[in-house]
Amino acid sequence: MDKIGLTGMIFFGKHGATKEEKQVEQEFIVDIEIEKPLDQAGRTDNLSSTIDYSEVYFVTQNVVENTSFNLIETIASTIAENLISKFSFDKVIIKVTKSKAPMGENSQNAWVQIIRENGK
Repeated sequence: MDKIGLTGMIFFGKHGATKEEKQVEQEFIVDIEIEKPLDQAGRTDNLSSTIDYSEVYFVTQNVVENTSFNLIETIASTIAENLISKFSFDKVIIKVTKSKAPMGENSQNAWVQIIRENGK
């Protein structure tokens, strides 16, 4: 299957299960892989035959920077829902990493990955 990928997108948002986490912007790194046939785009060299990755970026940015959730699972699911409502593709894989997630005395990266099928 053909794929479109955006990796290492860095955004800052106020997400977390605690009140303290929602008061200060934190770094979130998002990777997206979209499965979609790209043969027509390859033949026609026409942007309308594919997915404009800058639009994928802005959909993702809006979710991370303009909402607030408790869980990174919800961030990933909301990004997927927004992409499914806007674009035609077969499947999307989204990985959201929370940099320096609070865990005990240390801060580590924590991530989730979700896979969603698109019925369009």
